[in-house]
Amino acid sequence: MTGLEWALLSAITVLAVLVLGGLLLGARTLRRIGAPPGTGPVAAADPAVAAETDRQEQSLAALRTAAVDAAAAVE
Repeated sequence: MTGLEWALLSAITVLAVLVLGGLLLGARTLRRIGAPPGTGPVAAADPAVAAETDRQEQSLAALRTAAVDAAAAVE
């Protein structure tokens, strides 16, 4: 193989590695974007975040119950 062929092979190899790296970073970003809020490693380790999430879920459940009761009273 000549020097030019080695240079082309090296360029193709470098480009293939860059494309693969870009695909991996893109897939990681898409997974992070698609994940529901509060499921990250920081949120799972922080008890304050877990307590706040629990409080919000309880509040939402109470609001749903109140809405059902109000709808029943209107009928």
